Formats: sequence, C-alpha cells, structure tokens
Amino acid sequence: MRIETHRLIIKKPTVEDLETLVEEVGNPKVSYFLSHVPFPYTLKDAEFWLKITQENPYVFNCYLNSKLMGGIGITPDKNGVYELGYWFGHSYWGQGFGSEVVPCFLDFFLKKDPKIQIKASYLEGNEASAKILIKNGFEVIGSGKRYCLSRKEDVPSIDLVLNREKFGN
Repeated sequence: MRIETHRLIIKKPTVEDLETLVEEVGNPKVSYFLSHVPFPYTLKDAEFWLKITQENPYVFNCYLNSKLMGGIGITPDKNGVYELGYWFGHSYWGQGFGSEVVPCFLDFFLKKDPKIQIKASYLEGNEASAKILIKNGFEVIGSGKRYCLSRKEDVPSIDLVLNREKFGN
C-alpha cells in the first residue's frame, strides 16, 4: 500500500532503509521526543521497527525523493481506541511535513473506518507536535506521564482526542 501527499510518499519500509532509520531516529534530538524509542538507537532496534511495520497494516514510513525521512502510524490500544504517532528526521523539522502528512494519513484511515476513536499524545516541550495535532482537529483531554525509553524516565505528556467536527476544517 502507498499513500501520496503533495511532496511525500507513505509506504512500508524495506531492509534497504535500515541504515537511514538508525541515522534519523538515532539522532538524540529526535529520540528525545519519542516515548517508545531507545537511545542509542541501533540496527537491532531498526530491524524490530521493520518487523512492526510488516505486522501492523497501519504503520508506515515517510519518504521524500525516495529517501526515508519519517514515520507515521496508528495502532489500537486494549480498549479499541486508536493512537496516532509520527516522527520526522531532525533535518526535516520546520518544513511543514507534519502538517502535510497527518491530515492525509488521518483522511485515509477514517475512510477505512469512520466510526473509530483516535487519540494522540505528545511529550511536554514538543510544541511543533502540539500545533500539528491541534491544527488537525485534536483537542486536549488531559495530561499525565509517559515512560520515555530514550530518557529512561517518566516525562510529562499531553493527551488529545480527535474531534471529527474539527478535522478537515
């Protein structure tokens, strides 16, 4: 499966992407804001990610000019609520890729199952992610703490849920 945005292609990664994955996710500026990513990020971690993308039909990577530059996915929790997550390599920050990929991906997913509930969260201090989520119809529903593998500690996080009436407007 493949989804195209204005500038990017969203698709499953391959073994050829492993080195780039280690380079991009292994950047401490990137892993700092990702709760499920260890630091340092190794080839073994990238191989595990590749396995996850093959097992989960809605977990992908993002490509710019055929080069892996980020990832996006949506996974169900134990209550049947889906959680959106994404990341971009540090050199791609501030270029509007999140604002391009998130609505395109949500639109694709909601067409498959328009009745599901979608949540998201971001680690405190990640204002870029906060702006992307709120711009795309997510509303803050609370805060808490999440264990962050890269920091090896619980860190404050903000929890959001998608308000369908605000999505796409």
